[in-house]
Amino acid sequence: MRFFAAVLTSSLLAAFAVAALLLGAHLLLLFPLTVVYEVWKRRHLRRFAGAPFRGRVSVIVPAYNEEKTVRACVESILASTYPDLQVVVVNDGSTDETERCLEDLAAGGRIRYLSQPNGGKARALNAGIAASDGEVIVFTDADSTFLPRTVELMVRWFADPGIQAVCGNDTPLSERTPLQKVLTVTTHLGTGFVRRALSAIGVLPIITGNLGAVRREALQAVGGFRAVWGEDLDLTFRLHLEKKRVVFDPDPIVRAECPAGLRGLFLQRVRWVRSYLKITRMFPQLLWPPSAPPFSVYLPFNAFAQIVVPLLQLLSLPLAYRLLASSDETLTVGVRVIFFLGLGTFLAVSAYSILLDRDPKTLRHLPLAAVLIVPLSFCYDFVVVWSVWQELRGQPERWEKTERLPAGWLGRWGGAGLGFASVILLLSVAGAARVSSRPPSLLRSLPQAPAVSMKIARYPRGRDIALATHLDSFSDWSEATRSVLENPDARGVKLVAVGAGRPEWTYFRWEGHRERWSSTQSGERGDVLNQTALALRRYGHETAAIVDLYAPGTIKARPDLAAVRFDGLKSPEQVCFTELVDGAYGRDVLEMVRALARKYPFDAIALTELSYRSFCFDDRCLASYRKASGRPRWPLDRSGTANTDDPSIWKWRSEKMEGFLREIARAVHAEGKKLYVDVPVSWTDLSRRGKDSGLDYELVLRHADRIIVWDYFAMENRDPAVSEEIARDLSARFPPDRVFLSIGLWAPGGSVDPRSLRSALEHSLKGGIQNIWITPNYLLTAAHWSAVTAALGRPEERN
Repeated sequence: MRFFAAVLTSSLLAAFAVAALLLGAHLLLLFPLTVVYEVWKRRHLRRFAGAPFRGRVSVIVPAYNEEKTVRACVESILASTYPDLQVVVVNDGSTDETERCLEDLAAGGRIRYLSQPNGGKARALNAGIAASDGEVIVFTDADSTFLPRTVELMVRWFADPGIQAVCGNDTPLSERTPLQKVLTVTTHLGTGFVRRALSAIGVLPIITGNLGAVRREALQAVGGFRAVWGEDLDLTFRLHLEKKRVVFDPDPIVRAECPAGLRGLFLQRVRWVRSYLKITRMFPQLLWPPSAPPFSVYLPFNAFAQIVVPLLQLLSLPLAYRLLASSDETLTVGVRVIFFLGLGTFLAVSAYSILLDRDPKTLRHLPLAAVLIVPLSFCYDFVVVWSVWQELRGQPERWEKTERLPAGWLGRWGGAGLGFASVILLLSVAGAARVSSRPPSLLRSLPQAPAVSMKIARYPRGRDIALATHLDSFSDWSEATRSVLENPDARGVKLVAVGAGRPEWTYFRWEGHRERWSSTQSGERGDVLNQTALALRRYGHETAAIVDLYAPGTIKARPDLAAVRFDGLKSPEQVCFTELVDGAYGRDVLEMVRALARKYPFDAIALTELSYRSFCFDDRCLASYRKASGRPRWPLDRSGTANTDDPSIWKWRSEKMEGFLREIARAVHAEGKKLYVDVPVSWTDLSRRGKDSGLDYELVLRHADRIIVWDYFAMENRDPAVSEEIARDLSARFPPDRVFLSIGLWAPGGSVDPRSLRSALEHSLKGGIQNIWITPNYLLTAAHWSAVTAALGRPEERN
């Protein structure tokens, strides 16, 4: 068995070596062209620097069921530095909340919004083009994120009247899973390296669909987009056929999600290969005889590399097996030398490509790429075989969205995908009889999770129920997750928020800050928070990491950092407001949030303990207040202490808090995550809506995706019926998908009884709030869950 496994593994490596050698030779030929491109680009842009392009630019965003991403996409475009910009969003028959996400932008005239029955991406793009008035048309996808200078850098090429189209640089938004890290490496190679070289000789084969720009007259000349699978590839081929000049520029960047698991990668690449096969067949005149050089000269070689080489690699397996089984040492050594030469070429060119794109941080992923490139290579081979087979059988085309959920080493692939991945990894580990893919200890100890394809229980559509659970509230941290996953009453909870700790005390392995790991985390070999998030995801829950901004340990060590109350009393746990929004502690919070958003499989980051109603009135805050308000001292009340009800204090504090949240939101959204912010109820007067605590709801929602409004009625000694009044005020002023009403179970001397909980929930729904956040999990008894079911109804099974 060992001999068979070793020989079979060597056969796989030999087959990979053949393809790697061919690829290496191809890349080495392209290497000097990248140097030519860089020299040409610099000279060309310098030549037109004196007369830059200043024409009208229209960005077309087609959207179909993109409620999770379209708002962030459009806002990133609107933040562009290019002055004469028009944004056109075409809703292609969405059945979700896509339209609601954009209502205010359309009503305010910031975008042009069109809605049409579902007709496909090409039809949506053409509708957007017809409704636009730009001289240059930029097209993108609704899940992409623009950088501020993306549009400006894209359209600078149109200062040259000879250039008709530009392809930008699409880069992965997330690098959370091993697969995404490897794809980041291969993206630099396939996009930054290869497209530079091909652009240098005028044979760029595609203008990427999530960042392309074409002159309107050129689009009209070729008849716009056609309703085919791979409309961006089809458009590029037609532009080449009409002898239009197409160039690549690596500087304008758009970020978009790449697959997190092998299943998503397989489906994405099958879509790409099938569209390539279909469209190549539609242009026989570009294959032979060469009718549009130089592109038509290059296309046959491109087709050979894309389709024939992967098939040859698979067909070489039996031959390699026979040669290795012959016990000929010379052949065995030769195959291994070829393999390592091919692998070495791949790593060398990858490193060069990464440095060419000025992204040295990605070099850290090269060792992982070296390990996974062999199984990934065979994954691509099977993609080609499956795609060819599907095309020969005339199978219908199905669009599969990129999976946005992060995955582990095996990811959430489903049954067939998991089996396929296991086989690939099994055959690529030298001498291994099987692959060990043991999940973290928490995952192993849980009962069998439902398959991805099974139905999941959910409350009625439009009603999101969230539950907050805290690792430090249980004697064993894993019980915080078990209490949710093993509780049948909690099966309808959509989102589970987990306490990630504080900047001084974390429940995860914060790199570079080991001294801040909690005793719970320090006592575990694995990452406590990561295991918890993966377990919740495995059971179909969305997740959020709660970041608590209290800092009792920091204040104990540095009393001067404590927030000072209006009467001079120092807080034992809350830092000075100015230290948070402008100081070192705020930078610590930002670093912690960035680490969580970048490396952990959460859908959102939630900030809590930001309320500063009674705090902070120290000298640092007074100096900040003076600068903002022009007043020499705090306004005073009748008792001679700082007047916490003075609107000038609210305005100063809320605007400073907004600046802090702006930076947090940028860090979170850059990683494709959402930001939630806890805000208090203004019990004195609901119409204040957080202003008196420095958390003006409207200012917070400029940057946060949702606010979590603390309806802790019991702590205020109020009747649960007050929840209806709060809900009515919120539902009348904010979109329903932007607000959670948080029902707190804390009460003086104990917890809220089940009857009061049911009453608060029923009144919240009656007041118009559908999204409920219940906290904390450890106070929920069986009777409380019965009250939840009685108020909200039983969850229904849905796909």
